[in-house]
Order: sequence, then C-alpha cells, then structure tokens
Amino acid sequence: MNKHSFFSHARRTALSACKLILFIAAFLSTMSFAQEQTPVDLRLSSKAIPPPPTITLGQDFQFGIRVFIERERQASGVIVTVELPEGITPLSVNTNTAQCSYTDNLITCNLGVVGREGVIYKDSAADMTINVRPTSLGTKTLTTRITANEPDPNLSNNTMTTTVTVVKSRKRVRFF
Repeated sequence: MNKHSFFSHARRTALSACKLILFIAAFLSTMSFAQEQTPVDLRLSSKAIPPPPTITLGQDFQFGIRVFIERERQASGVIVTVELPEGITPLSVNTNTAQCSYTDNLITCNLGVVGREGVIYKDSAADMTINVRPTSLGTKTLTTRITANEPDPNLSNNTMTTTVTVVKSRKRVRFF
C-alpha cells in the first residue's frame, strides 16, 4: 500500500467514524434518561387552631394545616389540596408560603419547591389557615392531601381529615 492510498483509506475511515459518532449523538439526544429520585417524606398535621367539633349553621370557622418535611431533603411540585364536602363554602386561604385557589369544593395550594433551599426546612413548617362557612346541617368531613413529584416512603401521613358537626342556632326567640 502506497502512502497516498494509506492516507485516503485513513481519511475514509475517520469520516465513517465521525458519521457514526454524530448518528449516536443524535440518537441519544432523542432519548430521555430517568434519574432516580430521592424519596422525601412530607407530612400533614393540624395547626394549633382546630375548629370546634360542633359549629352553628352559618357561623364561619377556620382550621389550620401544617406541612412538614421530615428529612433534610428537597421536594418539588408540592401541592396541598383540601376537598370540601357539600354544605361547606370556602371563604379564604391565608398562607405566606403558597399560591392558593379555590372552587366550590376544592382548595388547591401550590407550595412549589420545599426543603433545603425551598420554603420548608427540616424542623420547620408551612402553615395555612382555611376559612369556611357551613351552609347545611350535619356531619362534615374535610379531607386534606399533600403530593410532590418525588416518591414518598410514608404515604400514611399525607392525608388528614377534619370533621365537624353543623347544628342549628341555639338562640331563643322570645314572643311578647
């Protein structure tokens, strides 16, 4: 093999190798590789102002929700939802750590990223106060849930219920 044909062959081989590398790079760019997510244990609890177990029809009441993160981890896409039963009307949501919205029977609060550099740190919490008004009699159960993008090893502490009984007013009417 002469010098000219050797370099010509080497050049063709190098071009083929470059084409192969470009093909592999293009192929890999179309694939998504799932990263293993670190588990994060989020927890719900009642805040210090639980509602009274019995309330009067039409009387506003509030209940508190506290969100904890159990480890020095970070969670993203953290959402708290409160399902209101029929006969309970949402009035307002007070929090300094979330964007909240509500419809007739669902309150949704987006806490975003929580943890290390988010709004909730280990041994601290995000608090929310929900103000509602009962519009019908009976036992009412409000269900609160928390979710995040990361897996949670303990789902048993991600749901909380608050139960109240709505009764008629006990005011006496006097007739003269």
